[in-house]
Amino acid sequence: MISFEHTAIKTNISSLKVHEQVFKGVNLSNDTIRVVTKSTSCGCTVAQIPNEIKPLESFEVIMVVNKVGQSGLFATKVTLLFSNDQEVILTLSGNIE
Repeated sequence: MISFEHTAIKTNISSLKVHEQVFKGVNLSNDTIRVVTKSTSCGCTVAQIPNEIKPLESFEVIMVVNKVGQSGLFATKVTLLFSNDQEVILTLSGNIE
């Protein structure tokens, strides 16, 4: 089973630069788990994650969000499907300053 410290983070981001947010996770199972699919809610978001997570291994998902030149509220998501059929949705939301 994959477990994350947080699956939803609220934070303000800058309209002047690309934002990177780290989501920390761990594989709590005795099996190696692979990322089967990853998708994002918009073209402004990219997710960086290891393709394979060994048993009891900690890992990071880096969500890269480009809201340069924009302002106001935002919300973006990364949906991950793992080889153990577990689906996890990571959400980043807040205000663009």
